[in-house]
Amino acid sequence: MTATGFIQMIHLKTNKIKEMENLHKEWELAIGLENKVINTTVVEDIENPGWHVVWVEFPNYKEAMINSNHPITQVFAEKLAALCEEGPDFCNLNVVFAG
Repeated sequence: MTATGFIQMIHLKTNKIKEMENLHKEWELAIGLENKVINTTVVEDIENPGWHVVWVEFPNYKEAMINSNHPITQVFAEKLAALCEEGPDFCNLNVVFAG
């Protein structure tokens, strides 16, 4: 099955996951209807506690870059980095197929 879409994967280490969740909620409220994100999933590596992957889905690359360059997202990214012991490291991924 072919699919269109774009995913931004963020790899980071933090022991402040609750603060990160609260920050995400603040961002969602602040950006409101300008939010381009389809879905966000945060997972923890069970073999490497404290390491997380944030999987952010967008309709396409263009929408992702509008979202990433938004001033509210820029402030969010700075605050997120302050919560990290390592990272965040970003990886931009085009969806090739999904099923």
